[in-house]
Amino acid sequence: MPLPFALGLIAAVIEFVPYLGAFVSGVPAVPLALGQSTTTAWIVIALYVVVHGIDGYVVIPLVERRAVRVAPGLTIVVQVIMFLTAGLLGVFVADPLTASVLVLLERFYIREPVQG
Repeated sequence: MPLPFALGLIAAVIEFVPYLGAFVSGVPAVPLALGQSTTTAWIVIALYVVVHGIDGYVVIPLVERRAVRVAPGLTIVVQVIMFLTAGLLGVFVADPLTASVLVLLERFYIREPVQG
């Protein structure tokens, strides 16, 4: 595969858009793979689907749940709402915004009872 570092960098940057970024990051890789052969293109497509599927639907939700306790359903709902209100830019900021709001709510409004 030509340009592996550049393709990896593109995939890393676009991956910040959850779910959609995984598919968009494969767009430049498939035509380059077609330049090699159709078999290479199918292998690239399969690798993108498997790797990004595992990353997007297993690893990231587990990390988010453990680090910030963000429910995957809440993430998807906030992404849809942000897309409807702010477009594609809203999808970019939906995950960090959700995590930030949850942390702020936990810090300022949900307090543990004073033991004493």
